[in-house]
Amino acid sequence: MSRLIVITAAFFLLIAGSLLLALRSETLVIGAARWAVATFTDLRLELRSPSVNVFRGELSAAEIHLVPASLQGPPLLSVLDFSARFPVPGKAGDAKSGSALRADAVTVYTSDSESASVPSPMQWLGYLRWLPSALDVEHLRLINAYADTRVFPLKQVRGRLNEQGKYRLTAEADYEGEPLGVAIELLAVDKGWGVTAADVQVALLASESASEATLAGSLEGTRKEFEYNFTVNAYYRDVHDFLKGLDTDIKLRGALRLQGILAGDTRSLQLSDATFLLDNTPDYAFQASGSLNYQLAGGSTIALEALGEIASLASMLEWTGLDLGDFGRTSSSIRLSGSLDKPVVDAFSLTSRTEAGLTLSMGGQLDLFELDTDSGPGARAISVELKAPSFAALEPWLGKLPYDLGPWRAAGQLSGTRGDLSLRKLELEAGTPGALEINASGAVGRISTGRGLQQAVAADDIALDVQARVVDSAQLNALLGRDDIPQHHELTAAFAVNGSVAELQLSAGQLAISASDLAVKIGPLSGVVHPGKESWLSELAAPVLIDISDTAALSQYSRLPTPVLGPVKIKARLAQQGSAFQLLDITAAIGAGEPVAEAKGRNGNL
Repeated sequence: MSRLIVITAAFFLLIAGSLLLALRSETLVIGAARWAVATFTDLRLELRSPSVNVFRGELSAAEIHLVPASLQGPPLLSVLDFSARFPVPGKAGDAKSGSALRADAVTVYTSDSESASVPSPMQWLGYLRWLPSALDVEHLRLINAYADTRVFPLKQVRGRLNEQGKYRLTAEADYEGEPLGVAIELLAVDKGWGVTAADVQVALLASESASEATLAGSLEGTRKEFEYNFTVNAYYRDVHDFLKGLDTDIKLRGALRLQGILAGDTRSLQLSDATFLLDNTPDYAFQASGSLNYQLAGGSTIALEALGEIASLASMLEWTGLDLGDFGRTSSSIRLSGSLDKPVVDAFSLTSRTEAGLTLSMGGQLDLFELDTDSGPGARAISVELKAPSFAALEPWLGKLPYDLGPWRAAGQLSGTRGDLSLRKLELEAGTPGALEINASGAVGRISTGRGLQQAVAADDIALDVQARVVDSAQLNALLGRDDIPQHHELTAAFAVNGSVAELQLSAGQLAISASDLAVKIGPLSGVVHPGKESWLSELAAPVLIDISDTAALSQYSRLPTPVLGPVKIKARLAQQGSAFQLLDITAAIGAGEPVAEAKGRNGNL
């Protein structure tokens, strides 16, 4: 029995010794490696200038390539100037103790081609178990060829395994011309069949722009995808530099702070529960919340709500073509959808004020990128309200106005395309209630916008119905620059206005003047108004009917003594000749029943 044991032990020692001697053969080890790759994978191992020394724990090669065996194409893994140190059997230490790997260049290629024998994401994560305790790669390129080809270049990749079992990777990258530092901590998670997931912490630092981002969460590999779910905190000193990498035309500047949950895979990402703080003061500053979906192959959707301030309305209202340079800072709220490169303003409201006291409030829907089509702003209506304590606030756009009616308010719905706007449901209120009041309603069919404060805005297809009331006629003295208009007369007027801002036609006018002893009716009245011109009114014409309770009442309009002769009825025709107002075809009758006296004539200059 003891003899059998000795013979058996000697046999196994002989086999072990033979294997150890075989392992001293470099050719045999390299051949075994090629055989193992070809047998257990769909890949082919290609080596150039390999060198193996098992007993010293050393391995090197000028080039290593793992190539799909079934087709011609780029290697899935290429390593240049490779060297490694691995634990020597029989020496103290764990499986990774003393292991190290160094390479000058590594290229990892992935593709969605069905014919390519690409390791699955689950398999890629499984390779985490083979990470050496020390890793040094001078240049690493990750090539992702899915819907389009993207290259992620890294350099000075350093990896170290710490005592807690976490693997820390650091690297440097280039993002749109700026150095980017990358630090990754990995903790492999075995979910039942090798390593299929990892807890990950990622820190990105762009020192030149003082920008940074941190991500913490999980990375999981399935048979088809890498899937991740991270909490993200980021700060970009200038968001413009970040957006350049997303192939978007959106024009934003300023510092951006971001928090949210980032989830996705190799094809897309979703940012949810996100908050953004964009600070580009003094030009603008916004706080937003919402979500972003981004497809790496192109395409994105956004859903954001934002509050903030903007220094100028020019960028917000660029589609109108209106020059609103006199307005100061603007407070606004916006709800955005659409895409990063073509955001749609589903709802917005803004309020701004000029130094002269003109307040602008706007709200509605807007598509900034379909300005000249029926699906753009022309298919929507934006509510607009303007108000000011004086019409003098409009002088930067309309020039010097002949009269100032005091406080006023205008509201309507603005629609149209660039340079071709319309204003519907227009309501205008001016003056002081209970004293001087003017109200108008209607529409402005076309507003042509100019550039520069010296160029007035042109408006055509104006159609307004106007009503006016003056409780005490004495208020007209200040309005018209006179001092001889009698007081205690109430005036009411109603008329239609049609035309353009250069020339307005008055029609269907009715004017009434009433006092204790006087009633005057003028109408239907017509005329032409020329806004902004010194001679602003022309072609005024209307029949006139005047009723006076008694001739004695005329004393308040004349310095001449007037006897009591009875009521007076006057008919005439109001006309305008240049700047002179005339009463033509005058007929007057004095007395009740049969007239005491009658008169005819004209007044060539009222």
